[in-house]
Amino acid sequence: MGQGIEITIDNRGRIVIPESLRNQLRLQPGMTLVVEEADNENVRLSPLAETPTLIDEGGILVITGEPLSDVSDIVRQERDRRISDLLQRVGL
Repeated sequence: MGQGIEITIDNRGRIVIPESLRNQLRLQPGMTLVVEEADNENVRLSPLAETPTLIDEGGILVITGEPLSDVSDIVRQERDRRISDLLQRVGL
């Protein structure tokens, strides 16, 4: 991103990043950003790298994190496969 863009700090001290830039940088609500001091009194704002972790939810291991791509097709294919298997088992 070669040129700068203006962002503001609201009256509660929060940084307001324009929606177009949030979309371009894939920033999501709840993400943690790191502010680092750079050269010549500049600052650098970068997302904190999140490491996916496994958590136990009622005996089922669930991974936390965000998918790297759209998984809707994979979910739809798996759902269709399971429905087909179920229909075959009941003889339909």
